[in-house]
Amino acid sequence: MSSMPASSLRLRTIAWLGVAGLACFAAYLLLARWFWPAEILCHFRPHLGALALLGAAVALAFRLREQSLAFGALALFCAWPTLALCMPQGIPPTSGPALRVATANLLWGSESFDAFERWLDEAEPAVVFVCEIDAARRERLEALRERGYPHHLLTPPREEWHERTWGRALISRLPLFEPAVHWPGPILEASVELGGPRLRVLGAHPVRPGRAEMTRSRNLVLAALGELAGAQPAVVVLGDLNLTEATPRFGELLEAGRLTDTRVGRGPMGTWRVKVPRLHWDLRLLRLPLDHVLIGPSLVALDRQLGPDIGSDHLPVLAEVAWRREEPAVPQR
Repeated sequence: MSSMPASSLRLRTIAWLGVAGLACFAAYLLLARWFWPAEILCHFRPHLGALALLGAAVALAFRLREQSLAFGALALFCAWPTLALCMPQGIPPTSGPALRVATANLLWGSESFDAFERWLDEAEPAVVFVCEIDAARRERLEALRERGYPHHLLTPPREEWHERTWGRALISRLPLFEPAVHWPGPILEASVELGGPRLRVLGAHPVRPGRAEMTRSRNLVLAALGELAGAQPAVVVLGDLNLTEATPRFGELLEAGRLTDTRVGRGPMGTWRVKVPRLHWDLRLLRLPLDHVLIGPSLVALDRQLGPDIGSDHLPVLAEVAWRREEPAVPQR
């Protein structure tokens, strides 16, 4: 009975060590609901999945079938939440007019407003949630009343603004009914008329996770957002929510609010632009989808697009939604 060659044994050992290392990362992801560093790592699940897939290909090239299967299983586990967004979906029947909505993070302290204005003129969304508004750009935002966006809901109130304020706003071409600001948040809420019935719009920008108190604050806002969204089926949620589809909190938000991600069938569509300092490389493959348009069960997403570079570290998002057409009930015999 011949023994295994030393070179083959080394390859098998290296492959199993690679599997074990990625398995440890995958197990660490399961702690994301309770441990914020694990949640941060969850944002990079697709990238870990790509790394595991590469390991599977290399192992297969060396005819290490068991290790290749193990790498493949890890790749599927890591990348599944993102892969699910890529599966083709048909658009259900709709009725009535369509509505363009958008969300844009202006990057506090940047000079992104000129490009933002040009994008608004080109894309013509009817309702836009804008976040990271600094005091220097508040007046320019309010000047949009003269450029086709006469209806605003702005927080904090004008008298409370100062040089360190991080403002948020809903701006609209359509009248905003029943405007309100909810806490914990702030979560901005207003209604617009879409072919007669009113559609609720919620906008939020919770703080990013990273330290226990920040994560706790973010989770409180997400819980409140889910409760508000779930109260009625005709709702659109807009904003930089500082989480991706790969985190457990995102699934909890969708379930609590009875929401659907408008990316379903369209892919991950990353919005947060990872750049290399000084070199200004925009690493497209590392972009994270932090900015979202989510819709309630009464609505259908007709389209969803990423906007251009507006000088922010985030790309704006534009989506078109319409009422879901109710199918007539089949009479019972």
